[in-house]
Amino acid sequence: MDKHETYGGEGEGYSLPRSVECPFCGGKDTQLETPFGSVLSVAQYYCRKCKTVFEWIKRDAERPRGT
Repeated sequence: MDKHETYGGEGEGYSLPRSVECPFCGGKDTQLETPFGSVLSVAQYYCRKCKTVFEWIKRDAERPRGT
């Protein structure tokens, strides 16, 4: 299974990780809730360990190859 999902239009998409480290508890058991948070520059993730929703800044996302 791919560890990233690609969002956005052709040539402008971002490859977001399916999970990232939780900033509250450090847990790795997180899941992507939505590719857009309170602003377009963040994605929302959910931590299964501490049951917290948090935002992750997309500047850390990878650009798909060829863009």
